[in-house]
Amino acid sequence: MAVYSYSRINCYFTCPRQYKFKYIDKPQIEKKTGIEAFMGSMVHEALERCYHLVESDKPPTRDELDNIYRNCWEENLPENLSIVREDMTVDDYFAIGRKALRWYHDEHYPFDGDITLGLERRVDISLDGDGQYRMQGYIDRLARDKDGRLIIQDYKTGRQLPTQAEVDEDGQLALYQLAVEDMWPDNNGIVLRRYFLRFNTPLESRRTPEQLVELKQEYIRKIRLIEKAIDLKNFPTNESPLCDWCEYNEICPAKGGTGVAEPQEELPLVTGEPLQDLVDEYIALDVQKKEIGRRLDEIKDLLVRAAEHDNKERIEGKTAGAILITHKSIEKLPTKSANPVVFREIEDLIKGAGLFEQFGALDMRALQKAFDDIKLPESVYDTLSQWTEKQNSPSIKITANKKGA
Repeated sequence: MAVYSYSRINCYFTCPRQYKFKYIDKPQIEKKTGIEAFMGSMVHEALERCYHLVESDKPPTRDELDNIYRNCWEENLPENLSIVREDMTVDDYFAIGRKALRWYHDEHYPFDGDITLGLERRVDISLDGDGQYRMQGYIDRLARDKDGRLIIQDYKTGRQLPTQAEVDEDGQLALYQLAVEDMWPDNNGIVLRRYFLRFNTPLESRRTPEQLVELKQEYIRKIRLIEKAIDLKNFPTNESPLCDWCEYNEICPAKGGTGVAEPQEELPLVTGEPLQDLVDEYIALDVQKKEIGRRLDEIKDLLVRAAEHDNKERIEGKTAGAILITHKSIEKLPTKSANPVVFREIEDLIKGAGLFEQFGALDMRALQKAFDDIKLPESVYDTLSQWTEKQNSPSIKITANKKGA
């Protein structure tokens, strides 16, 4: 059975046909990015970078957070933005996000009211005892306050402020609570906090054990309804005002479409000597790919060192554009060469848990990925956490100059 998410389930109950397009058919259509979603994503990314700086004891000033947000916006701005509201422009939405971030900064600087435990933290949610019904999600920010409570925080940039009753009924953060309770059963309380950035308003809620049991049952029922619809191939359209923001309007039957995208051109079957030429070309390109990869790694190291020396995040090129260097803290498992003693302990742990064959005689790269994705038994994950070393991982994003500029 598929691993679901809150947004995936919500998509079905908003419009079953949209669910079919998005998660089953996956038609090859030209997708446009809605400006509201883009603005929300850039605000989220700016806050994520902000808290990474806080972790390094470098809380950004208001102007620095402005620059972080502008860099996020400029380096990710797509060419095919969709703006439904005719009275709004791209600059208007940029200003909304900047204002929201300034309010947040003024309220929280120097960001020492709690301790960040995770940013964009992936969680795995079990709705039943045998793992048949599973969900996953990402917590915008997981923190611990001064009273020892765990705070599951979600940022919202929508233009409507819900009531407290509506927040108390929303299931998304409560589902995340199920996972957090499994990860830290001995907690001092869990608070679900939605921060409505346009209104500088946090709304908090809590769930009782009885409510969480009911929530599990509710989402098991929802998943069963979706699975039944898949078996019956029954995905009716559900027209609503939200249709204006749907990326599948051109092929949706409710909007006059056929329900299917234009077929993609099928590649020809290659045989004989041309097939041998393709093999040679593939091998040659693979060699080039490895050489290019090594050169990219070398240049990345040089750029990171230069940025650290000049205390810069952004470095301009001559003509092609600029690069933005960000840093992320990661929990790294030790390798055999770095710490052979701990490596042997990890090896014994994996063998004892019956996972040795799964990780190919202890493939540390595969084990590291499973650790990062929280796809290990809880006892194994907790033990490995004791051996991890926090490392700084730099990444580079490219801001290309627009064509014709």
